[in-house]
Amino acid sequence: MHGQPLYSSTVALEQSLARQIAARRCEVRRRTSPQFSEACQPGFFKAYAGNTNCSKCPPHCFSYGEGAAICRCETGFFRAERDPPSMACTRPPSSPRNLLFNLNDTSLILEWSPPSDTGGRRDLTYNVQCKRCGPEPDQCQFCEEELRYLPRQLGLTNATVTVMDFSAHANYTFEIESLNGVSEMSSFPHPVAIVTVSTDQGGEC
Repeated sequence: MHGQPLYSSTVALEQSLARQIAARRCEVRRRTSPQFSEACQPGFFKAYAGNTNCSKCPPHCFSYGEGAAICRCETGFFRAERDPPSMACTRPPSSPRNLLFNLNDTSLILEWSPPSDTGGRRDLTYNVQCKRCGPEPDQCQFCEEELRYLPRQLGLTNATVTVMDFSAHANYTFEIESLNGVSEMSSFPHPVAIVTVSTDQGGEC
């Protein structure tokens, strides 16, 4: 009966030591693995605090310091307000391609191909700008309000627009502008494709 307390104490001590060793091993694993560390290592981020995994920075993003809650975008790339932290940073699109027109007595149809580089986004839209020019290159002004655009002038999602109510014997210069969800964040002008149309001519060009 006198040996029982000593035996119980020894077992309790061994169990305590085993728990401490296991805890230290877990701590070592957490410190050496960027996926499980409390403070994420450079190149990783954790959007929400707590016992969650660190995530690797998505394409065109980086984090230099430890404990990043979000990865920063590379120069020339941006993150739209509603883009989640797990989404790659993106950039504005290049200009539309292969801009053509088809003119008849009542309508002018403009058609083009999408940009070769969409910037990594799917929210691509187009705007149409028009200038009416005189004989000299500097004699240009924005087109009169009588022009009608079908389906609309701004925010086009298809690569075509029909222009109505233009004047005869006039020169119009149309600019097709491509945009996406981060275009307004860039300090560079929006890329455009340009075509000049004389309403004296007809057919497809």
